[in-house]
Amino acid sequence: METVHFFTTPGVRLAADLYVPSGSPPTAGYPAIVVCLGWGSVKELMANWGEALAALGYMVIVPDYRGFGASGGERGQCFPEEHVDDIGVALTYLAQLPETDADRLALLGVSYGGAIAVTTGGKDRRPRAVISIVGYGSGERHLRAVRTDAQWAEFRIRLEEDRLQRMLTGQSEDIDPDEILLRDEEARSWRREMEARYPHMAFRTTLESAQKIVDFLPERSLPFLSPTGALFIHAGDDVMVPVEESTAMWKRADEPKKRVIIPGIGHHQVHTGETFQQVIGHVDSWLDEHLGPLR
Repeated sequence: METVHFFTTPGVRLAADLYVPSGSPPTAGYPAIVVCLGWGSVKELMANWGEALAALGYMVIVPDYRGFGASGGERGQCFPEEHVDDIGVALTYLAQLPETDADRLALLGVSYGGAIAVTTGGKDRRPRAVISIVGYGSGERHLRAVRTDAQWAEFRIRLEEDRLQRMLTGQSEDIDPDEILLRDEEARSWRREMEARYPHMAFRTTLESAQKIVDFLPERSLPFLSPTGALFIHAGDDVMVPVEESTAMWKRADEPKKRVIIPGIGHHQVHTGETFQQVIGHVDSWLDEHLGPLR
């Protein structure tokens, strides 16, 4: 693994971890994957994904979105469409590397990253496979699912008040990200553990970013144009992003498509243990089918 840098519009420097398989590359180059991070995550958190996929023979790049981790940009600003642009630039960087087979590119995203991957797959014709893991098709449904009706009504009032404030003052209210994404105990525990391990993962954001997430609608990117294949993997007991989000996207997608529901696990358990190995197995099988076998 090495850390590389490149620029996204408008001149923001991105940092990314690049994983290259050991040994000599195939004649045509390695098939390659851009990994899209979850909301507020940093590239180091996905090292096990990069290592596992590189061990299977894939080039892998894991970029920090602008505003997060080691990348430039306004700290904590989470505008999903900008992050879609960042992933498109990462695809371009990966495709031009001499070790890469530019005709065999894929996107893989987890949670918010699944939503980013799906949206990028709808805008960019280069990926031949798109994989969403515990991802969502609607930012509004996602944020509403973790709230009561009363909490949702209060949240919408805050967004409207902030919209007015931005119009009058040019400023958005600075908030803790947990005011946007109300976490269950599993998610809170996971977040505390990750921030202790990666202190640079902690961030503040704004209600303007919350509005951008509410307005984000990845499912409108479906169906993809043929022959791009779509794989949706979800945790059966996911509270943060209900399993119905992957099901809704799977229904909108055209063939080739596949849905995998892993019973008895929560949102963040896809990152570790036997579940992680199970997910990687599904990913490898799908990529082998839609990118072609390693050669």
